[in-house]
Amino acid sequence: MKIVSFFLAIVVMASVLISCKKDKPEAVITGKWEGKFGELTETPAYHYGFVVKPDGTLVRINPNGLVEGLGEWGAIGTAFTGWYTMGSENYKFSLAGTYDEPAGKIIGTWGMGDNTENGGLFFLKKK
Repeated sequence: MKIVSFFLAIVVMASVLISCKKDKPEAVITGKWEGKFGELTETPAYHYGFVVKPDGTLVRINPNGLVEGLGEWGAIGTAFTGWYTMGSENYKFSLAGTYDEPAGKIIGTWGMGDNTENGGLFFLKKK
């Protein structure tokens, strides 16, 4: 009987540890991301970089790491969304994508204003 109780206790503890070990996707998404974007139906070929901060701030960076724009981001499960403004005219851009954990990538679409689809495609890889 002691062996059965001991075995059950190990199974329960292992279950608790495994379920607690998983990070929320939101926590995994924070950090520096770089990739490419394309316009309309073009294959992504232009630098696209962000710093995704834990406080919800989205920072658009250039290839040298300098700030080009500021905005906000959010995630529910593997769905990633964000917006940022840049330039002296404060042009607004929005993006929506899916976080692919095994590949360590966010793949999606971007657009102008509040539209996340009228600009083109993008992909980002965590650095």
